[in-house]
Amino acid sequence: MSYQAHIKDTEYKFNLTDSVSILESAISQGINLPYGCRNGDCGGCKCNVSSGVLIDNDGHTIESLTDVLLCQSFANSDIVLDIPGFDNSIKIRNYLAKIIKLDKHNNTAIMQIQIPNTLTFNHLPGQFIEINAAGVTRSYSIANIANDNKIIELHIRHYLNGFFSSKVWNDYKVGSVIKFKAPLGNFTLQSTQNPLLMVCTGTGFAPINSLLQHMLQIGSTRSVHLIWGNYEEDDFYCLDYLEQYKKLNLKLSLCANKVQDATTFSSLLVTQVVSQEYNDLSNYEVYACGNPNMINDIRNLTTNELNLNKNNFFCDSFN
Repeated sequence: MSYQAHIKDTEYKFNLTDSVSILESAISQGINLPYGCRNGDCGGCKCNVSSGVLIDNDGHTIESLTDVLLCQSFANSDIVLDIPGFDNSIKIRNYLAKIIKLDKHNNTAIMQIQIPNTLTFNHLPGQFIEINAAGVTRSYSIANIANDNKIIELHIRHYLNGFFSSKVWNDYKVGSVIKFKAPLGNFTLQSTQNPLLMVCTGTGFAPINSLLQHMLQIGSTRSVHLIWGNYEEDDFYCLDYLEQYKKLNLKLSLCANKVQDATTFSSLLVTQVVSQEYNDLSNYEVYACGNPNMINDIRNLTTNELNLNKNNFFCDSFN
């Protein structure tokens, strides 16, 4: 059966079937709905449905239309999605780009690709690209802000038997061509003056770096606390990037499971730092990026125990 989705208070509509999730239907038609992991772990695609009938993966009717996971939900009628502030002005397109830089730091590569000058490209800080390599897709956050040179920086963690990361380590070199779709995602900074708590693990720092670059670019005076966690000290692959952010109203906490330099690093988990530092986040915005388990823990801690408005929790999940 075919249906239609309408995003409330906007002109945006897209087609649906009962065999493709609402999220995947939107993405395939160039509608950039908020999402992160696409498998139900991160909660990034949650939204309220104003009207309509939804079913789950097993064909059962979803009773509550509040905080619906669009990646796990299917339409069984026309529906209306309530996504305040939705903006689809930057269109999703396919691109080819050449690798112009490939530096490896311990188990993480910093790769820069450049889009030809003949093509138009723009993105919002915090968005990501979806790379297609031999028919296999992988998503990576853009670690820098939009620039006239059309350079995109990616931070890629090397995983044993990881399909794309192994190509980066073993096959790709400067001059290799990358095929990708972009820009995607809605892990973007809200236009408020609320203080910010940013929590990331591993290469979850990549989109956070883009957000911080944007704040630096616009001369933001917002208070921001960055908590970055890794397994060991050597996993902090670009600590030099943090120097530029001293110009911001920034507090920094670096956490590692294995600590040798106790003056720079804490052995606490990122969740433990949040618990120690805060007792009320009611006027904050929280941005969490990285491991989905960490994201769920931070979401539960901040919204259930520290009074964070659930609409002020933003996340991007890395598996």
